[in-house]
Amino acid sequence: MPSVDVFLPGVVDVSADATWDRLVLPEQCIQRLHEFVSWVTHRPKVELEWKFKVRGGPIALFSGPSGTGKTLAAEVLANTLDLPLYRVDLGRLISKYIGETEKNLNALFEASTNEPMLLFFDELDCCFGERNEVRDSHHRYANLEVNYLLTRLESYKGPAILTTNLRQGIDPAFIRRCQMVVEFPFPSQVEREQIWRLHLPEGAPIDEDVDTEKLARESELTGGQIRNTTVRAAFLAAGESSAITSKHIISSIQEELAKTVS
Repeated sequence: MPSVDVFLPGVVDVSADATWDRLVLPEQCIQRLHEFVSWVTHRPKVELEWKFKVRGGPIALFSGPSGTGKTLAAEVLANTLDLPLYRVDLGRLISKYIGETEKNLNALFEASTNEPMLLFFDELDCCFGERNEVRDSHHRYANLEVNYLLTRLESYKGPAILTTNLRQGIDPAFIRRCQMVVEFPFPSQVEREQIWRLHLPEGAPIDEDVDTEKLARESELTGGQIRNTTVRAAFLAAGESSAITSKHIISSIQEELAKTVS
């Protein structure tokens, strides 16, 4: 069978080789991720041997600001479960042509039935906000699309992860269909220092003036921003044939923060 991303718009096979030691998250968040793994691995026992009625899933909603580890966590789970990870861009999968959305979604879920996989619906805010008041045929069809996806997710037997940057903007009817909601908070200072250390490899030439504790204290960045900062600093240093210095990192922090300025 061909890869799902060959025939569906907005569906991409993501390399999932991340491990648990890369996750810097509160303990409660880590526990919920392990619960997701347990749900997948022990479902046959609970459903078939113990005869519990399990409707679907597990479907998890990952909620938190951009860059706080939602995608990385999905990669860790896929790697742990030894499942291919397919990232779904609903903005591309949902078609403006009547009937195409249902066709695309049916193809996606049928493929996942034939080939075990972890579906990762990223950044649902634009598609899963509280359903619009029906004012015209366009709004009516948009609501039908959302309702159709909710129905398919509810009956889907495999694991799925959906992400949002703002949980408050998600339709409560959708949240009720999720088996679990995992909150990804902005990292604390202690967590930021851990992340800085993770993204400055031991084998890299790091100047002694680079102080990760000071960086964590003075720069309130997400994990994703720290990753981008360290990579840019490394290329700046490589271009100068020098070690990575605090000057390279500070310049990279300024560049990263400039991205958020509207």
